[in-house]
Amino acid sequence: YKVSGKSGAGVFSNVVRAIDTLVEGPASKVAIKIIRNNDLMYKAALKELEIIRKLNSVDKDDSHHVVKLKRHFMHKKHLCMVFPSAAMNLRELTKKYGRDGAEVVGLSLTATKAYAKQLLMSLKLLKKTHILHADIKPDNIMIDRTSKAVLIDFGLSATYSLEDEEHLNLLAGSKMF
Repeated sequence: YKVSGKSGAGVFSNVVRAIDTLVEGPASKVAIKIIRNNDLMYKAALKELEIIRKLNSVDKDDSHHVVKLKRHFMHKKHLCMVFPSAAMNLRELTKKYGRDGAEVVGLSLTATKAYAKQLLMSLKLLKKTHILHADIKPDNIMIDRTSKAVLIDFGLSATYSLEDEEHLNLLAGSKMF
């Protein structure tokens, strides 16, 4: 990989933009999530890998808009996860295209409907696989180069059981929510 720049930083990791030197064309552009060299963060990253693999194995036709893991590897005691590169996250997209001069106008209704539908597909897959994302926010929704929304960053995700789901459904039916 040839690193071309930093894409983001978080508590658990840094993300860099890179070119896969063994691949040609648009598929050569990747994002590499580099996990901090720390036992706790390494264990959390292994859990994230497991969750992404589970999602990817169920979403074989890539119709549910969750990030696809290309591969992972160790580099200087850092776990690195390779994903397809995306153009920008939803927060950046809103800042860039949600203005008309100095006036904030938001995204078009057509774009909002398309992204909402795609994210609902992601949530449908999460429910089917009994995974709770726990960190859905504009920064964790990437817009790829074909203008499709992709849910990313499963670092805080957890699996839940059918019993847990029944309990959550009871809570949702109560006046609490």
